[in-house]
Amino acid sequence: MAERYRRVLTLKLTIIICSLTLLVVLTITLVNIYYQRQDKENEARLRMMAVTGIIQRSIAELGKEQFVRWADSLFRMRFSADEYNLDIVYIMILNNKNQVTYFKKNPLISISDSSGRPITPGEILSGRIRDLSVVKATVIRKGTNEAKYIVQVGYSTVMLRSIYTNIIVRNVIIGAVFLALCSALAFVIAHSWNVPIKQLTKAMERVSEGDLTTHIETTRTDEIGYLQDVFNEMVKGLKDREFIKSTFKRYVTKQVAEEILKNKDRIKLEGEKREITVLFSDIRGFTAMTEDITPTETLDLLNEYYGTMIDIIFKYEGALDKFLGDGIMVYWNAPMVLENHALKACTCAVEMQKALDKLNKKRTENGKKPFYIGIGINTGEAVAGSVGSLERMEYTVVGDTVNLTKRINDKTDRGQILISEATYNLVMDKVVATPLPPQRIKGKKNPIRVWLLQDIKN
Repeated sequence: MAERYRRVLTLKLTIIICSLTLLVVLTITLVNIYYQRQDKENEARLRMMAVTGIIQRSIAELGKEQFVRWADSLFRMRFSADEYNLDIVYIMILNNKNQVTYFKKNPLISISDSSGRPITPGEILSGRIRDLSVVKATVIRKGTNEAKYIVQVGYSTVMLRSIYTNIIVRNVIIGAVFLALCSALAFVIAHSWNVPIKQLTKAMERVSEGDLTTHIETTRTDEIGYLQDVFNEMVKGLKDREFIKSTFKRYVTKQVAEEILKNKDRIKLEGEKREITVLFSDIRGFTAMTEDITPTETLDLLNEYYGTMIDIIFKYEGALDKFLGDGIMVYWNAPMVLENHALKACTCAVEMQKALDKLNKKRTENGKKPFYIGIGINTGEAVAGSVGSLERMEYTVVGDTVNLTKRINDKTDRGQILISEATYNLVMDKVVATPLPPQRIKGKKNPIRVWLLQDIKN
């Protein structure tokens, strides 16, 4: 299908260029023929005017009778005009009353009307004879401005018509050669336009099939080159958008995902340090619990639990990083900047525990065992960005802040929410929390202070 369209485009471009070229060539050829014909006619007329002038002066100086005696010699002369000779067909002298006083035909040239009958002076004067042109001159009486005679010389245009034919043939041949050259040039130009368009079409087909690694080398500096640059920018934008979409759509709310797509220039995916709040939660005693239930029941439990928790996480604009078996890792303030991210994490944790209480009540009513979770929260600086390979990239957060959150979560008992000192300092006026004895954490030399989060004020 695409190949057919590309052939049509080449054909259309060639036809358009050839049509314009044909119009120009035809115009130039017609104008050239017209002016060359005019030149030939003017050349012939000037030559005969010169002959007529000679006759005029001869009659004025010698008189008509003496002129008539040697006039026959004029018929034996051929008067050159550029590329051909002019033949005098007749000489006619009229008086001032327009009466023919002398008429002599060239015996060497046969001229007749359409029926083949020899022509008469009257028919010549009527102007009905083909292949004949006439030049006139007036002989003035000496000492007056009165016309004494009118000299009329007719000459044959048969050879002139032959010259016209040669002019037409020559110009048509030149025009045809020029048109052929221009047609070949038109095809080359159309092909040069079509090659990058064909390349662009194939690239678009690859993009439509999902290949966002497609790139076109910009080979021109005209509008087609600009189109190639725009295409590359478009693919880059699609690639970035697809990456953001595939990276975040499963882990953040729909509203946050749309905000990321609209403001992707504000999102740094290559890695940056920023303050975040991290939440870890896991089911207490999950391993022992699964020993008493079937695998199907285990998956049902996890799906029921995750379905409830994820809704709450998204409600408070948390970014779901990953599932860790029976655990969940969530973070705030990346990739989008969030105000009060520590408070959002604490509120989310309190609501998660309350939602689990309701879920356990329902499970108990259905004859199922309740289960409990512990939640650890910490705030601090971490590296946020994309990690992985070219085949699979994921946006995540890494660093000591994340590790410490996991260790704090390990210290929780069922139903507890423990928050670090860094988190508590950001939310102390908005939460109900009780300080606990400093806890020894793996990887830390000194014990760290933690608070037991009980509720959110107001």
